[in-house]
Amino acid sequence: MITRRQSPLWHALASAAPETAAGEAAKYRLVCVECEDIPKESLLALPVECRAIDLPAGVTQVGRRHQRKYFDGLGSSAWTQYVSRTHLELAVRAGSDVLSATNCSPNPLVAGEFLVTPRDTAELRAGQTLSFVRPSDNGNLVSFLKFEVQEV
Repeated sequence: MITRRQSPLWHALASAAPETAAGEAAKYRLVCVECEDIPKESLLALPVECRAIDLPAGVTQVGRRHQRKYFDGLGSSAWTQYVSRTHLELAVRAGSDVLSATNCSPNPLVAGEFLVTPRDTAELRAGQTLSFVRPSDNGNLVSFLKFEVQEV
């Protein structure tokens, strides 16, 4: 029987767990709750810290340039081509319970139930989801990564 700590997936994500810059306490985090390449049970069995991107006050850029090991650890090259170097910017305003998500990618995002096209901004609150999407063979958009906004 392979335990979580023996799993290659666990090691890849654990070594890639994003860190918050020194002195910056995260108020929120994005926690991966669905990934096209990983069975949901296996993903949810990983510690939250391995599935999370911390969001301190201010602006956090999310994408391959900023969390390369994290995105490489989550999946295959088949969909990582749809994660831009800077895919989005998440702004956490001090004293606010709203996050602003600005799509910096030519690829759309889905914030809650709303499509966020390139250069558009959506507001998110704790408990809402943010999905990275790609076109399917039939032209519809398919979520390949889904994150939940959580308070820390």
